[in-house]
Amino acid sequence: MIIRKKAWRLTMLSLAAALMALTACQTSNKYVGTGPLWVSPGVANFFEEYKGKFNPEYFAISTDGRCAYRMYYQGASYAAVTPYRTVQGCESYCKRSCKILARRKEVVWDGPVQGLK
Repeated sequence: MIIRKKAWRLTMLSLAAALMALTACQTSNKYVGTGPLWVSPGVANFFEEYKGKFNPEYFAISTDGRCAYRMYYQGASYAAVTPYRTVQGCESYCKRSCKILARRKEVVWDGPVQGLK
């Protein structure tokens, strides 16, 4: 009986941890862009440079496709590289609304993207 209670508790804790991890993944989706996007040639070139770097993590783009901002992992500063900080950096630099276009080297924008190589 005691073993069953421990197994049940362990199962519930595992389930709760999995649910929390899934929720954390979904929260970052609010930073991902949606809808059609046209990328300017300059930003497309900037994206190609970003993909060629050693540790690319997030690439944000203004919602008009004309300005962008990128973040990499550098040394042990993994905690500093987040979708939120990337979008904030983009909005500060571009002076307009930004969303995440790519995570690492994969485009995650939810919608058609035109202009990338």
